[in-house]
Amino acid sequence: FRNPVGSLDTLRFGTNVSRMGKGNIDNVKVAVQPYLYADFEEDAYGATPSGWTIAGGGGTVTVATTPGGDKSMRLNDTSTSAEVNAERSFAAQAGTVTVEFDAKVDATYGIVRAGYLYGGGVEAVFVYFDQSGTIAYYDGNAKVNSQTYAAGIWYHFKIVADPVADAYDLYIDDMATPVVSQAG
Repeated sequence: FRNPVGSLDTLRFGTNVSRMGKGNIDNVKVAVQPYLYADFEEDAYGATPSGWTIAGGGGTVTVATTPGGDKSMRLNDTSTSAEVNAERSFAAQAGTVTVEFDAKVDATYGIVRAGYLYGGGVEAVFVYFDQSGTIAYYDGNAKVNSQTYAAGIWYHFKIVADPVADAYDLYIDDMATPVVSQAG
């Protein structure tokens, strides 16, 4: 974990203050009680996604169409001085939390936060599309580049986080083999 937290209670997707990232998030699953699932299919096009808190002021977060006709949450950062975030809170979990989602970005020049987990407002797990064209994460305070990515391609992520051990496993596309095991 970037910071020890003891429990997890918030999932955030967003952009970076100075990098104008744009991307889509879909099929969000958080294995907690009550189970959290968001595929955005019940939300109106162009509306703010139901149940999500939007912050930052650097752009918009709306429900958009994907090329296949499905709906997804669209992060559209239009500012070089402010970020835009969408977050979903859940009951604090001291046990293992599993989060899965699909994400894609429009280009490799921005930063799009793809799965930040928080506990009590403190950042614990960081996974993001970096402006260098890699999917990166933090192992403690060290940034690690895991693999390259292509703009416009959907990636499936799974994060299995243990706030007691301050460690997590990260899976990208291959759900059998983690990209990193027990990062922390």
